[in-house]
Order: sequence, then structure tokens, then C-alpha cells
Amino acid sequence: MKLSKVLHPDPGIWAFVHTLLSLSTLLVLPCVAVLFNITVDDTFGNKDGPVTPTYLPANTIKPSELDTTQILDQSWHHGSYLPGIPIYVQVTFRGTAVYVYNVVPNTLPGAKTFVNISFALDGAPVGQFLRVPDARSDILYNHLVYANTSLCGDAPHTLVFDYLLYTINVEETPSASVSATLVPEICSQTSEGCRGPGESRQKS
Repeated sequence: MKLSKVLHPDPGIWAFVHTLLSLSTLLVLPCVAVLFNITVDDTFGNKDGPVTPTYLPANTIKPSELDTTQILDQSWHHGSYLPGIPIYVQVTFRGTAVYVYNVVPNTLPGAKTFVNISFALDGAPVGQFLRVPDARSDILYNHLVYANTSLCGDAPHTLVFDYLLYTINVEETPSASVSATLVPEICSQTSEGCRGPGESRQKS
């Protein structure tokens, strides 16, 4: 599957992008599954595999700095929207659920911070996030902007995203050293495809 996220702010608006990918892995056991997280960074990608983000158009989303104590691996990206040129961040993965997070600014000197983000799965629109800035000057970190718990874990998904957490099925027993949570395995096949469990794993 292909899940896309497009930033559509008004002309002249800064689109601030915190690109951080965290994978929640679902291990299949008899009647139960075990969930744990694997992290993929916006700059460094997945340390244990080939999952890395792609920024489109090239060079429109650039690394920058905020309060790095609140950002995984102390890295994030931002982009400046130009009329008629949507900004994309894309990653391909296999999973049963997906959660997308942003760093969302409020009032910043010299910038408009209205946020209008569209999401698409396999080219079809699946959601939108809108936010009008308030009078505060603080920045919202790890802000959930999209969630989808109905992905088929057997199919590849391509997501255009900011910060993503998704759940995958792994048919093996975890080692004793893995800290995990047992949950019922409820994935079932329907006429619309696989409907699997999803659980939000937001940073605290």
C-alpha cells in the first residue's frame, strides 16, 4: 500500500516537519501478540533495516533545530511551502497500523503557521489535519496528526509523513530480553483486506 502525506499551507507559510519514524512490532504467539518499538530517524533512518525517508521535491525540506531534548536523535526537518508545489516526505513499510506525528508551531516571528496536511493511502485520500495557531508562542512536540489501524500487514505501504509509528506482524517468538505487552491477536481477512490491531505509542 502507498500512504502519502502532503503539506498544503497557505502561500508564504512555513511548514515545519518533524520526521521521526518509530515502528511498533507485533510478534505472533499462540492467541496473543507481543508489541515493541523499533525506531527510524528522519535523518539516520532505521538502524536495523532499510527503512529511510525520502524528501520530495529534492532539497525543499531541510534539517534544522528546535528544542532537541524533545526530539529523537536530535534531528528534524522543515520546509517552506511555495504555491503549486506540494511538499512530500515518503517512506515504505509493512504494517497493520500507522500513527503520524508532527512538531506543530504556534506563533513564530516572520512566519505564518497555519497547518493543512493531507494524507493518502495507495493514492487515495484518507485524511486531513488542519490547525489554526493560537496566541501561545510554544511549539507542540510529538503531536498526533493522523492514525489508521486498518492496514493489511502483508502488503507494503508507502507513507509520505512527518513522524510515524506503525505496527507490524513478525512470526517468531521474541527473546526473553525484549520488554513487551501481551495483546489478543485479532487480525482477520475481510472483503476490504486485513483488519489488524493498532495501539498508539506516543512519546511521553
